[in-house]
Amino acid sequence: MQFNRINDNALICRGVLILVMMSMFLLVTGCGFFSPSSNNNKKNNLETELTIYSSFQEQFFYKYYGNYLIQKYPNIKFRLIQSISMNAEEMTKEIQQSKPDLIITWKDNFRELQKQNMLTDLNTLAQSSDINLEDYYPEMISTLQNDTGQLNGLSPTVNPSVVFYNKNLFDTNKIDYPTNQMSWDEMLSLTQRFIGSGTTGLTGKSPVGVLSAIAKSKGWKIVDTQSKDLSFNSQEWTSSIQNILDSSKVGNLINDTGELFIQGKAAMYYGTLDMVPKLMEKNSFAWEVVTTPVDSLNRDISSDINFYDIFCISKEASQKEAAWEVIQALLSEESITYLQNNSIPGSVSTLSKYMNSQYGNIDLSAIWMQKINKNPYLSSELSRSFIDQFDEIVDAVLTKAIQNQNITSAECFKEIEEQTEILYQEEFHTKK
Repeated sequence: MQFNRINDNALICRGVLILVMMSMFLLVTGCGFFSPSSNNNKKNNLETELTIYSSFQEQFFYKYYGNYLIQKYPNIKFRLIQSISMNAEEMTKEIQQSKPDLIITWKDNFRELQKQNMLTDLNTLAQSSDINLEDYYPEMISTLQNDTGQLNGLSPTVNPSVVFYNKNLFDTNKIDYPTNQMSWDEMLSLTQRFIGSGTTGLTGKSPVGVLSAIAKSKGWKIVDTQSKDLSFNSQEWTSSIQNILDSSKVGNLINDTGELFIQGKAAMYYGTLDMVPKLMEKNSFAWEVVTTPVDSLNRDISSDINFYDIFCISKEASQKEAAWEVIQALLSEESITYLQNNSIPGSVSTLSKYMNSQYGNIDLSAIWMQKINKNPYLSSELSRSFIDQFDEIVDAVLTKAIQNQNITSAECFKEIEEQTEILYQEEFHTKK
């Protein structure tokens, strides 16, 4: 048998050609930054610095979000700018000066940034990426859109408050269980049925906290929109103050972090979902949850569903693409376990299909059926400083009335109104 001799030069050329073609193939497929095969590592090979503005101290940023992000994107360097002021106007100045890429903020300051047109519309970025906004909590999308439909922020988690109730104590005292979407009048009336039973009716909310929650749910305003004068509805405020004093003076409304409820000494606890694992561990009585109280005229609207960390991209961001990658990463299914273990206690993922399954068999569907109250507390005309000082005035007046049985609800209201008038004049002159 005769074999033909292969030309060495031809063989070498053919080998070189194959190597070149293979190299080109690897180069094209391996360096596809946005190719599906490298989708989870888009930024891994990109050296970039992302400037983040938030109220977090560095250790809390890394605990809540940063440690997860540096594992996913090791080559992104985070430059953190901590906000100096909680005041919305001061915050906008800080952002204009520091020019961050990513902004992590909360509702009131988010609204100011949105109003000042300082944020990128995330709809555009979402349309050109793999994220499907229809997979997320609809009320988050609705709440964080502006009037023209621009979506200026997203939040990976939502933090609802609920009312926990001890079924055993209700059964023992032959009292009907609380229900979803009760009004505040109904809740306080239910609370008062435990007076004299040796059981505290409601814990987890201070008297000023209850009055503030009533004002939010009912949409009470204290500044006249036309005249800009201070304007209270005396009948509504006095009536609610009376209901609060009736429970507080006999120790039936106590502010704590859930200790009495866990011990089986309180019928109801007003708090967040981080109570769930504590109750499961204790496992000493039967309990369930209902939605927090609402306005009787708007029972489907809640003031207790909160987005504490809203992620936005500045309009002037130099690294919009990297900022958007970070937001997508934190909203992904992959991040859920990390966020539940490390972010603000009581958080729930805003991915719709996981919103009812993160706390065992607890049915949270009644919460997610509610709409979120978008109205500002007391007035959009008032500064954060005014609101804080107003709450301090109310707290001091109610505390004094609880300690002194002779002070009436009318006298409480009159003192609150007079001190608020002085505070408002100071606010008015400061703005002028």
